[in-house]
Amino acid sequence: MKNCLLRRVRLSGLTVSFLLPLALMSAFLPDAAFAGKPPLPPHAEGGYEGPGQDRGGYSGPGPELISAQEAAQREDGAWVALKGVITRSLGDRDYMFEDSSGSVEVAIGPREWKGQRVSAADTVEIHGRVHKDPARVHVHVKRLIKRQGGAI
Repeated sequence: MKNCLLRRVRLSGLTVSFLLPLALMSAFLPDAAFAGKPPLPPHAEGGYEGPGQDRGGYSGPGPELISAQEAAQREDGAWVALKGVITRSLGDRDYMFEDSSGSVEVAIGPREWKGQRVSAADTVEIHGRVHKDPARVHVHVKRLIKRQGGAI
């Protein structure tokens, strides 16, 4: 007996049955689903439109930039975004970050540099978390962006 909705395939001595999905789905979906509408493209929920569409994502304002002085006053674990210059190395992964309001220590790991070379003449934007120890306040940098236009 032959059934057009059922296919049997023999794999490694086992018989596996597959139902044809289109025939079954058409019985349960409303007619409006097939009303000449083209199928939605993958990732139809939104994102970038233009050249290189496979690299879509958010485009809009970023986090609010605050001053180094404000960052030092935020609570432990707060996310901050700062724009200024890295003026000197304090050893290991620690650096001094400065802007027009003052300075704050930042900890920058090797991954966060992403191959960028930065000097005291370069403006950077850093995003990270405030970390408060009994001895000091510093920002653990999670993202470092070298900005064009020199020092601020």
